Amino acid sequence: DILLKDAFFNPEATLEVGGIEPYLIGMSTVVEQDFDCQVIDGLRNFLFGPPGAGGLDLVALNINRGRDRGLPDYNTVRADFGMAPKERFEEIVSDPLMSASLEMVYHDVNNIDPWVGMLAEDHMSDALFGETAMRIIEHQFIALRDGDRFYYENDPWLTQEEKAWIKGNRLADIIRRNCPISCLHDEVFIAQPIAVTPTVATAEALPFSVFPNPAQDRINLQLGQELSAKAIVRITDSYGREVLRREIASHSGEQPFAIDLDGSLPAGLYRVFVVMDSKVGHQPFIRVSAN
Repeated sequence: DILLKDAFFNPEATLEVGGIEPYLIGMSTVVEQDFDCQVIDGLRNFLFGPPGAGGLDLVALNINRGRDRGLPDYNTVRADFGMAPKERFEEIVSDPLMSASLEMVYHDVNNIDPWVGMLAEDHMSDALFGETAMRIIEHQFIALRDGDRFYYENDPWLTQEEKAWIKGNRLADIIRRNCPISCLHDEVFIAQPIAVTPTVATAEALPFSVFPNPAQDRINLQLGQELSAKAIVRITDSYGREVLRREIASHSGEQPFAIDLDGSLPAGLYRVFVVMDSKVGHQPFIRVSAN
């Protein structure tokens, strides 16, 4: 497991579990969360950072994005896609508590924000989405397919046999061809009960601390142990891009190891990694400008 707030701009998180494979195996066995009006705390408070330090609310963002861009109300969207408008809140969602909540917030069924209405509406049979969201997504994917001259079914250079082979591929086949996984079910989008969870080798933690933090021109790494083998020190920015890499031949854990920061690095959030053999450690730090 990895919390959403810990995954932002942190692609190296996969190193801690030995690669992307454990996440793929785990996602194929865990029931996904529903498409509804219940939004996890990570999306309500920790979008791109903790509260007070950049943490945003995705729900408020999406509602205001729609209003800022002039999206019509939920019923108008339905009419634009050839669906009959809803006349009562109870027609949108059968849950009496949810329909009452919508009525308390919007008062009029023609005032509902489209994103909220699509989250709230009852799901279609054996589907994740309701009628409105399903119609929009279907329309979008058809348009993407028909408008892409490189889409494989539009490619005149592929034979019918090659197109049939491509169409017969499952996501499970693609994962198996690219990852050393042997315990993946064919239906990766349907959670399967398992009796035994495969053991995956994980990287051992390499503890260290960073000081000063925030820092201006230099950071010091206080290692929790002696480095008996060559280690790699990497620094990445908030987008996961590597901005510094250095090798350490050996170093005593008693003395801090100093790293000078490039003067061209802008102020902001960075993450420093230390990798030695099968051990990985990482710590965030903030670089501040000299001014």
